[in-house]
Amino acid sequence: AATRQWSRSRNIALRASFDSSYVELPAASAEAFAAIGGLRGPDFPAWTLAALLDVDPSDAEDLLEELVEAQLVAFARLDVTGAHRYRCHDLVRVYVAEKAAERFDPAARRAARERLFSGYLVLLLDAMSQLGPGKDLFLAESVKLVWRPPSEVMQATRGASAIKWFTDERASLVAAARLAYEDQLWPYVWGIIDVLN
Repeated sequence: AATRQWSRSRNIALRASFDSSYVELPAASAEAFAAIGGLRGPDFPAWTLAALLDVDPSDAEDLLEELVEAQLVAFARLDVTGAHRYRCHDLVRVYVAEKAAERFDPAARRAARERLFSGYLVLLLDAMSQLGPGKDLFLAESVKLVWRPPSEVMQATRGASAIKWFTDERASLVAAARLAYEDQLWPYVWGIIDVLN
């Protein structure tokens, strides 16, 4: 009982800390933080936030740096393209998912995730093209793409070997496919799985 009480008190204290940090954020940073609730992978690059918010990646980078300073997001690592990747603590993930549900209506969440999944599909298809012809990707190639990562992201991805990029990004790609499944965005589910298979 004492252990449960300590755990409950700790969770209340953490939530109060998150609330304090969240309410002090500028409006754009608060929106960015809530948007991160639309991500499920172990970590993420700035372009994914840019897709969710439909903003320039450099603006997404600035917003993420503000969230790092607020200790709501942490720097995770550099990926194979040299891009910074960020992550949220598990308890923050729960909190940010709540904020996403509060801040964005279903239509806005759907549109944001369609941009995100489109971005992943563009990068997947581009990486596959580096491996040469002969790939039957009818399902992936037939998906209507509503958003494309900026040229600098495309170039950086091409600068890494396709195999290394697939390996580095696989956990996030699988998480994206599962999220698309939860959202019942079937073209993106089959498109992403088509390439991963």
